[in-house]
Amino acid sequence: MKRISGYIGIVLAVAVLALFTGCSKKVETKPAGPVPGITSIPGYYEDQNLGFSIEYMKELFSVPVDLKPGEVVSAAGSQQVPTIVVRVEDIQAGVALEDNGAALKKALKRLFPTSTRHKVVETKMIKLKGDIDANFTLMKWRYQGAIPVVSVIISTYKDGKEIRVLITSTPGAPTIDEMTAIAMALKVNP
Repeated sequence: MKRISGYIGIVLAVAVLALFTGCSKKVETKPAGPVPGITSIPGYYEDQNLGFSIEYMKELFSVPVDLKPGEVVSAAGSQQVPTIVVRVEDIQAGVALEDNGAALKKALKRLFPTSTRHKVVETKMIKLKGDIDANFTLMKWRYQGAIPVVSVIISTYKDGKEIRVLITSTPGAPTIDEMTAIAMALKVNP
């Protein structure tokens, strides 16, 4: 039972982490029904208007999670981890794409003051398919000072928007390489 409550804490932590850059932004209401140019089914999301898509393992992320403002995909594993969150929001003023890792760490510390050992293990510029610039950030931290969490974040900028894929889990299940491969499935049209 203690492990299950720990997983619930992780899911909550991921949801709040995913929201952190949108906390001070205006909340937009989404129209009811299908949105032209948007395809959203388990395992696949495409926004033809902004020009990006992501395909992910619907078997691994089998439990849909209610979307928060700015989120276009939110799902969790059957045991509540791992989680995937895809966000689209205005680019944060003053944050260059290559500086995303440092901005994420600052926000994490602010949002989870009882969490400890916030560590950006790696942050670097990478190329997505199609030669698209993106930021890769690997973070390790302890939710509420006890639960080890690993987050892989891929972010890119397009048409004044930041597109961010966040995969979070407990260490080893899935591996960091597997989490990275899932996030790197982000396809952005030039």
